Amino acid sequence: MKIKLLTAALFISALCFGAPKYNPGSFVYIDVENKADFARTDVPVVVKIDSITSKLKHYTNQRICLFINDKEINTQFDDTDGDGKKDEVAFMLNLKAGQKQRVMARIVPTSYNVKNYEQEVYSVLMHRTKNADNTETTRPDTAISSDKDDMYNKVYLHGMVFESGPVAYRVYFNNKQTIDVYGKVKSRLEIPITQWHTTNKQLSEGYGDDILLVGNSVGVGTFKGWSGSEAIHTEAFGKRTQRIVSKGHLRNIMELELNDWEYQGQKINAKIRYTQYARHRDVQVDVFLSDNAKGMSFCSGVQKFPEDMRFSSDENNLVAMWGKGFAQKDTVKHPNKETVGMAVAIAPEYSDGIKEDPLNQLIIMKPGENNSIRYFFQAFWLKEQNGFKTPDEYFNYTKQWKKNVLAPVSVTFSTK
Repeated sequence: MKIKLLTAALFISALCFGAPKYNPGSFVYIDVENKADFARTDVPVVVKIDSITSKLKHYTNQRICLFINDKEINTQFDDTDGDGKKDEVAFMLNLKAGQKQRVMARIVPTSYNVKNYEQEVYSVLMHRTKNADNTETTRPDTAISSDKDDMYNKVYLHGMVFESGPVAYRVYFNNKQTIDVYGKVKSRLEIPITQWHTTNKQLSEGYGDDILLVGNSVGVGTFKGWSGSEAIHTEAFGKRTQRIVSKGHLRNIMELELNDWEYQGQKINAKIRYTQYARHRDVQVDVFLSDNAKGMSFCSGVQKFPEDMRFSSDENNLVAMWGKGFAQKDTVKHPNKETVGMAVAIAPEYSDGIKEDPLNQLIIMKPGENNSIRYFFQAFWLKEQNGFKTPDEYFNYTKQWKKNVLAPVSVTFSTK
């Protein structure tokens, strides 16, 4: 018993800050390398937690924190598969071209006070109920499902909403499933205050606004079916679900799931996952398809604009649009036209070329390994402070952005 107590005391002592060494088996090094020839700011790094814990000899479900030179870094631990256990840890780094950064993951004692980091992202999904007295009741939820196209007015804000400092997006809970955009003047969280529908007073105070009239288009980054000539809505399905996978402080993870989607003569399943990081205007989209979707074609892209429209593409895996138009159907109440830039980028292995239909510029997408697709989208508003002033400036940025998001960092593990 004395030996066990002495070992525990030495173990906790070794974890104290300022100690030159840590107890072997209580920590793992995570080496993150930027192999690109350009610097990266706030580049996301995602690590499977079992990649860490499997290398910790002393791990018995204790708390783990990540450090650089004994300084705790901002992290978010997520349960991404819904089994009730955290399976991923996400963090962000600034990396110079070719730089390798060593991060230490280690067990911390129960007495360690984990930092409380600033809330930099926000997400919401709410039921909406009309009462007998014509009032409205809303209640938050983490998942809402329906076997009919009847949820557009039953969900507050018409679908799930997620936001970072630069921009907010919502995914309509209907057959269109379109992604709509809320632009910002200042980089900050606003949806809890404006609820997407900004008042005139809030506009005068510098708050953002709904900046896109999507109609029947893809908006920006919407995952759509492809008829061979145009993007198509989801008209027939067994069940559609919107859910919040992770409601954290550093990243949002949201999902749209389709079961028994009648597509190209078969019933397929599709799970579309949206991941948005703090301080990022872009969103990572991961599509997971059932086995019988192998060889099928899908699409995403950016909608066209009625005025001042400019289009840019790059190597069949980037489409970008700049244009101007009304943001609301009610042009009497909302007479101002908005200038917007939008882009979608995808790795070459998922791209089957760029096409145009009456409403959109599209990238045709094909499933890759494990019947999955990954792509990215983003939007910009001309009224942003310190933003882009011309379409050429924005298009040049999107080409570098594409290189950035399609060049993931390298992650390796070491105990020495």
